[in-house]
This record gives sequence, C-alpha cells and structure tokens, in this order.
Amino acid sequence: MKATEGKIGRVFILSLEENDKLPHCIEEFARENDIKSGYVNFIAGIKTGSIISGPKNSDSRPVEPLKVDIKNTHESAAIGLIARDNEDNPILHIHGFLGRNGETTSGCFGSGVDVWVTGEAIIYEILDAACAREIDDDTGFKLLQVGSRKQTEISSVTEQTQSSNILPVDTSDGFSHIIHMFNSSLN
Repeated sequence: MKATEGKIGRVFILSLEENDKLPHCIEEFARENDIKSGYVNFIAGIKTGSIISGPKNSDSRPVEPLKVDIKNTHESAAIGLIARDNEDNPILHIHGFLGRNGETTSGCFGSGVDVWVTGEAIIYEILDAACAREIDDDTGFKLLQVGSRKQTEISSVTEQTQSSNILPVDTSDGFSHIIHMFNSSLN
C-alpha cells in the first residue's frame, strides 16, 4: 500500500440537472474550479448510460470491460475520487449502486450515465495530497498513484503544511503518508 496525506479544502454542493452526464459534468466542474483532488458523494436518478460491472475475464490482458447498459430510470448512490492525470485533466473514478423495482446492480460509472430529473453531489476538495492518475501498462486503466507529484511540488506542500497548524509530514520517500480527510481544517 502507498498513501499520501492531505487536508480538506473547499466543500462544494452541486445540483445536477436532467441529462447531465456523470462523470463528465463533475470533471468539468473540477477543471473550472481548479480542484486537483477530491472526494465525491453522489445521489440521483439515472435514466440511461452504461456502467462497468467488472472485467469479462479477470485474467486476460488488456482488460475487456463487462458493460451493463442502463435502461429505464434507476435510483443511485455513488462515491468517488478525483485526481489529475498526466495532462492535468481531473479524472473522477466513481463506483455506485443502481436500483429499480427491487433489483440492484453496481459498478463503475466511468462510461457515462445520464441524470434523470436531478442529482446531488458533494465534493470535498483535498489539498496538498500527492496523487495523480497514471496509465497502467498492464490494464490500460488510469490508476491512482500516490506520491507521484514532482519532488519540488511535494517539498512545497511540506513547507506549507509546516507553516500551518497541521503536523509536519515527512515526504522523503514521496509516498508513505495516510490521507487524513478530516484534518485540523475541521477543528
């Protein structure tokens, strides 16, 4: 396991509208508001789209996704993590559950789902966390890598952290810090 430490920055409450496409609308919001990383809670009705409900075969490479098409409106709840990729684009990796008429399915919303009537999301911005999404050659996925920012950025984060009321962080190895989502910024 690898980890990084951050602190809570801004908190955003979003009201999504009919036909907004998840995760794209939240990624665009993150771009417009310069959110480098963040935690997302999401609830909504989902009317169409598809989710990834696992690989077709766990052992094959490259991974072939098992897509489930969403037809008819479902209730949904999901959580995810925003992190920037190598081109500085915010990427939301979000998994959730969709239910209709007593049946439930779950998976990754990355392929895109469309909001029915309204959706609600809360984004907790995570500051000073050294993380990014990088292409994994084996799977082809943009996987979360922690401690992957340039050492100069990490050193700058350490200096900022030490000048605040947060405990100093040893960044000498660049990755072995635990995310403390509810840091002293909530005190």
